[in-house]
Amino acid sequence: MTDLDTGALRDVLPSTPLRRAASRLDSVLPPGFRVEIVDSDPEPAPVLRVVTRED
Repeated sequence: MTDLDTGALRDVLPSTPLRRAASRLDSVLPPGFRVEIVDSDPEPAPVLRVVTRED
């Protein structure tokens, strides 16, 4: 699972269409929400998940 909140991950991970879409989505979400990229085994491909922040 990748949390896009950390700027360090954005600098290290390669840019892919899914990561770019997640970043665009993250930039327009209201405060209190974040985007995760989830690699789930039963699914055929990674998915984006929008969750609330746990502060």
